[in-house]
Amino acid sequence: MDVIFWTCVQNPKFVFRAIGPYQLAWWLRTKGYECQVIDMVHTMTVDELVSYTEKFISSNTLCIGVSSTFFSEFVNISRRHAWLRRVPKMYLEAIAIIRQRYPSIKIVLGGGLCDLLYPEELSVFDVTIIGDAEDSFLEILEDWRKGRKFVFAAEFRGGRPYVTTAKEKHFNIEECSHKFTEQDCIIDGEALPIEISRGCIFRCKFCQYAHIGKTKFDYLRREELIKEELEYNYKNFKTKNYYILDDTFNDSDHKMQMWKRIVDSLGFKLNYTGYLRADLLQRRQEHIELLKDTGLMSAFFGIESFHPDASRLVGKAWSGKGGKDFILKLKDLWKDDITMHLSMIVGLPPEVEADYDNSHKWCVDNKIDSWSWNRLSITPGVRLYSSEFDKTPEAFGFTYDYNTLEWSTAQMTQQDADRIANKLNSSVGFQLKYTAWNAMSFMNFGIERQMLNTLPMHSLEHIVQRGRKPFIEQYKEKLKNISV
Repeated sequence: MDVIFWTCVQNPKFVFRAIGPYQLAWWLRTKGYECQVIDMVHTMTVDELVSYTEKFISSNTLCIGVSSTFFSEFVNISRRHAWLRRVPKMYLEAIAIIRQRYPSIKIVLGGGLCDLLYPEELSVFDVTIIGDAEDSFLEILEDWRKGRKFVFAAEFRGGRPYVTTAKEKHFNIEECSHKFTEQDCIIDGEALPIEISRGCIFRCKFCQYAHIGKTKFDYLRREELIKEELEYNYKNFKTKNYYILDDTFNDSDHKMQMWKRIVDSLGFKLNYTGYLRADLLQRRQEHIELLKDTGLMSAFFGIESFHPDASRLVGKAWSGKGGKDFILKLKDLWKDDITMHLSMIVGLPPEVEADYDNSHKWCVDNKIDSWSWNRLSITPGVRLYSSEFDKTPEAFGFTYDYNTLEWSTAQMTQQDADRIANKLNSSVGFQLKYTAWNAMSFMNFGIERQMLNTLPMHSLEHIVQRGRKPFIEQYKEKLKNISV
């Protein structure tokens, strides 16, 4: 293999795939490179990871690409998984072994967390690529394949090239015809990620995403390519379940009508989950039924806050005005056919602890399917794509301490926000259901949609525990059986 990828979504319970390494592998294959993705790395020992990797190493192997996107660990203080600022130990140990045995192979770091890692962490890698890597990674590989050692980079971190842009743009999301392959070791019926578009028409103040503020349909894949991928996956992997990765799936009527045409033309029914905006559903209420008809199983809503002033500050004033009433209307319309998850932020001024307690109580009293409290993240001068809060924290009521790397407001400190998030996330009890990404991942274990949408988490735990290990072992067995 020319390129080997290591990837996983680090979580002790859920099993689902990140699309990035697979889409990169597909793109590189169209350019003549042989690629192999090794997934579920977090379920392997160091020896296992090295053994699987060595199977695909040949005299042509140029590099191993390591995805940082889901470097995470469970943090007790907030009762949530949090992004890491250091490379996980097992990766470091495996890299050391590979370097000792195969000193000519380069190690490349990519993915969404590269710019959050401490600079000294990047010294382990020959190159770090931040942002969309289709073009920049291809340029680097072309140089290496031709024997050139120099890597174009405008910046260095940890003494290593830190690539943020490609010299030329070739990849176009509109023309993306991504396909998984047999070498990706897809399990029959497995829920898969799919990218319908890449970009978002909004500019939320806390967002650190690259492709925000889109104004045209230049971020939307062609209709026939999306349909081809869905039909291909059903034919080859029996897949009918999807994680739709778009930052705002329901961002336009044009896109929703296109999606309905695609789904209506299929010879099978879908189940899917994705990020949606509730305010857009209120504005275009015909989409409520459209989403149901096309197979929406669970909606992930970034509500952020029900406080009028805090929601306005973050750029979602609707949440503080009509959010509660409309969510209850949706709940009544969808009933158990579609569940919802509400993502909430702790730390937006001028909210105080009592405000979060009241919002939490409202979710409990109204039997919302699922919700979570996430401490606000502000990282001035760190991320490649900075949020408005990152750029000018003082303008929004934040003080940032560059020594402790923590923010504070007139109402609370970052540590207060962690404590509040921990308290609220720990006090839900047995009410919550599995929703969104989590629910879809458990369909991989044979749990039916109706069970996930009607039963609370605790009643499904035994099925989850029973299903996870065989699923992972089935993947590893497929990986072992790939012919090279």
